[in-house]
Amino acid sequence: MVIKHNDRPGVIGKVGSLLAEKGINIGAMQVGRTGVGGEAIMILTVDKSLEDADVEALKQLDEIEKLTAMEL
Repeated sequence: MVIKHNDRPGVIGKVGSLLAEKGINIGAMQVGRTGVGGEAIMILTVDKSLEDADVEALKQLDEIEKLTAMEL
């Protein structure tokens, strides 16, 4: 999954907590940003497929600008 988001304190925690509540484990994570408080990209691999409801719940987080989920 690729998430474009605002670089704000707590965004990574919110994403991790939401996934944990749904029983979804993060296998790997990479995060980068353009600068402090700017645009950021989070790339996650998870241990099971996301349901549509999981994706929609993540998209509802205020800091999330765009989310693309895919299976490889």
